[in-house]
Amino acid sequence: MLAALGSEVIPVMATFNVTFLRPAKAADLIAEARIVRRGGRLHYLECWLTSDGAREPCAHITSTYRVAARLHH
Repeated sequence: MLAALGSEVIPVMATFNVTFLRPAKAADLIAEARIVRRGGRLHYLECWLTSDGAREPCAHITSTYRVAARLHH
């Protein structure tokens, strides 16, 4: 969330769900993440994890964040 929205927001994770699809290989994991929907306060994310060199993902993650503006004094 911070990478996409910057440090002017405070993201708080509301939900986090992982579906394991197959065992990961002994290799680096590649994450492909995107914001599915930006709502007023809630933002919905999705991520696919794939072992480096593999064709099929080993996990699918969905999460929801509540986003608030950071207050400046």
